[in-house]
Amino acid sequence: MRSLLAATLTSHLVDDPKPLGAVAWRKLRELVIDAPDPDSLARLVEKRLPADAAAVLARLALLDRMEQLLDTLRNDGVEVLSEFDETYPRRLIQRLGGKHPPLFFVSGSRTLLNADTIGVVGSRDIDDNGKAFARAIADEAVSRNMAIVSGGARGVDLEAMRAAVDAGGATIGFLADSLVTLARRPQMQQFLEDGRICLATSFSPTAGFQVGNAMSRNKYIYAHSQATVVVSSAAGTGGTWAGAVEALDKRLCTVLVRACPAAGNVELARRGATTITAPAELWAQLRENEAPVQGVLF
Repeated sequence: MRSLLAATLTSHLVDDPKPLGAVAWRKLRELVIDAPDPDSLARLVEKRLPADAAAVLARLALLDRMEQLLDTLRNDGVEVLSEFDETYPRRLIQRLGGKHPPLFFVSGSRTLLNADTIGVVGSRDIDDNGKAFARAIADEAVSRNMAIVSGGARGVDLEAMRAAVDAGGATIGFLADSLVTLARRPQMQQFLEDGRICLATSFSPTAGFQVGNAMSRNKYIYAHSQATVVVSSAAGTGGTWAGAVEALDKRLCTVLVRACPAAGNVELARRGATTITAPAELWAQLRENEAPVQGVLF
């Protein structure tokens, strides 16, 4: 019931009346723990958060409709996972300082969401050297029984994610859009059923691409990983650049950058990212930063 309440109150599956924003949800979170059914929650909100009561009651009126929408998504292999569930990625709670999303829509193995991971990110348009580097990082991670976490976008993201599966490992994709569309693809369904892939989004699972959503989800990749490798980045622009700069500024994880002439890579190194010339160097950097170098997937 708590997950259904979180979805009803915050999810953009229904946009009218307006879902609760992050600030309102942070105030409400403890009340949902204390009152895990809609009637008692409504009474508690009216008593403790009267300024938010009208908005909360308007969203609670959508409870039955939300339950039907979630049932429809379940038929497509997509389930809702709230921060109240045991399989919610605990590392995001620890590293994002309470600013983690209240819920994800998930397809695939939930177990992977608490695996140790190496992040791999980079440009959509990447040369053969960049593709080879991304795949080699994935191979190295799988050899240490760690999963790859990325964003599911064309280019570096998908190269690394595919390489992890090809090597017999596992991967997590924090998506900015189109979860249902991706989960329905026949080739993807087999990997999902095998438990080697988990796709997750904090946005509507049927949402189309929006730049703001892509920028927002970047932090989940970094916050989830023991270290994230930037394979290729432009300088001063684009999602790869913005995500890496945010991760460096907020110290979300160890940020590594491939040694190459790409302007963004050079500038990220100047800003504090650690340059690596070969995937095997990843482990020395993890040891230096006192991060575990051996993961447990299952």
